Amino acid sequence: MDEKLRLRIALSLFEFLTLEEKLLLEKKFSSVEELACLSLSQLELAVGRVLKTKIFPFLNLTGIVNRDFALMKQLGIGAIHYSDPDFPAILKQIYDCPYMIFYRGDKGLLNLPSIAMVGSRHCSAEGARITRDFSSQLCRRGFVVISGLANGIDTASHTGTLSDGKTIAVLACGVDEIYPRNNVKLAAAILEKGGVIISEHPPMEAPLKYRFPQRNRIISGLSQGVVVMEAPPKSGSLITADFAIEQNRDLFFHTNAVEMDKKLGDEYLKNKSARMANAMKIQRVSSYVEDGANVVDSVDELLKALFN
Repeated sequence: MDEKLRLRIALSLFEFLTLEEKLLLEKKFSSVEELACLSLSQLELAVGRVLKTKIFPFLNLTGIVNRDFALMKQLGIGAIHYSDPDFPAILKQIYDCPYMIFYRGDKGLLNLPSIAMVGSRHCSAEGARITRDFSSQLCRRGFVVISGLANGIDTASHTGTLSDGKTIAVLACGVDEIYPRNNVKLAAAILEKGGVIISEHPPMEAPLKYRFPQRNRIISGLSQGVVVMEAPPKSGSLITADFAIEQNRDLFFHTNAVEMDKKLGDEYLKNKSARMANAMKIQRVSSYVEDGANVVDSVDELLKALFN
């Protein structure tokens, strides 16, 4: 069993491969050492396509995996493989489903009804207050709240659950590497209150810039619906909104997001050229609402739209 887990940790490091290719390699090779002996051309032959990557071959794949395996044991980090019966069924529905989920905390939350809450890292004080209250009410109605442990709206979303429920924090790095560092205490509180922190990345993997959009597909993929609480133009939270649409998840915008978009968005676009303004329109809350996204002001309104 340990050897199988070591092999799966190694394949989780192969970010340039698809889920199907990782599952194929898992059948073809029985150990990390076999993978470590491959050249790029041999790996291409094994998966049947040309690979464009700068991170393979790894300089010390066996050493990296042994380090990660030992750290998982030390910190109590678990792993759920795509084929495991407790892998979230809802997540299997999405394109580019994760091969593995590494976690700390209660993995059972991943299979409970959940709502994702996202928004700006630089949110207003009122937006943070509204978000904490909304999150708390969702928990009292039996939902797990999902967010990304970032500053701003994510922090408020998680914080709102600590008195009344449970939350799932999805990271863009290893679950041993809490990012941002100012949320270390919040992460500890999430675990203490029975929540779970998850990532598709093995331990000690850094929060690289490109991993945040990848993380967002998991936030929306695990949820029954996504609520954008506050998102100025160009907000990264609108990437999650796009994933929600792609994954056929219900997408909602809180009235606070609509009001802040009007206030900040119009001012933002005033300073842009006409050409830039037209381009920016697709990255505004207003464009999603114009296309039919639901606007809600309360949890009752959200649940009515979600289940009617």
